[in-house]
Amino acid sequence: MIDINETVRLPASEDEVWAVLSDPHQVVGLIADAEITSENTDGTYNGRMTVKFGPMRVSFVARVALDLDQSARTGTITAHGKDSQGGTRMKTTASLSLASVGPEVTDVSLEGTVELSGRLASQIEGAAGSVVKRMSSEFTDALAARLGPEPIVEAGGEKLEVTPTGGIFSRITAWFSRLFRRAAN
Repeated sequence: MIDINETVRLPASEDEVWAVLSDPHQVVGLIADAEITSENTDGTYNGRMTVKFGPMRVSFVARVALDLDQSARTGTITAHGKDSQGGTRMKTTASLSLASVGPEVTDVSLEGTVELSGRLASQIEGAAGSVVKRMSSEFTDALAARLGPEPIVEAGGEKLEVTPTGGIFSRITAWFSRLFRRAAN
């Protein structure tokens, strides 16, 4: 099991960050090798994402559900799926929340778990640390670029950098983004 517990500081207002993170198509647009393949009548999405684990590339297909609370700026993401060869199953549950920490500065927190089972699970979990760090950084950079041209913002006389406090948030968010992006197309 992979635990998710991450906070990322972004150089944008809570409204701007929510506008991106509450739109599955925008989130998926920030993640390489991810796509939303269809939107279901029950409001869930089907998607696909390819993740590189060293020399191995694993493609996952999943069904993703979002339960978002616009006024509280919180949400729950649930997903379940399998790799394209059917050897590894994945189940994810995560809670997302936004908090304004200054003018044009927002913290995004994500907590949850990713459960893997099947024949590739141990190999994927073994490489997850470095993969999560890489994907987290890529997603955070893409999100910060989408929200504004400057990765550093002034707030109350101090400089605040876009800072992921853990790699899993970006990886998971990126994964969901890819799923949502392709579903939108």
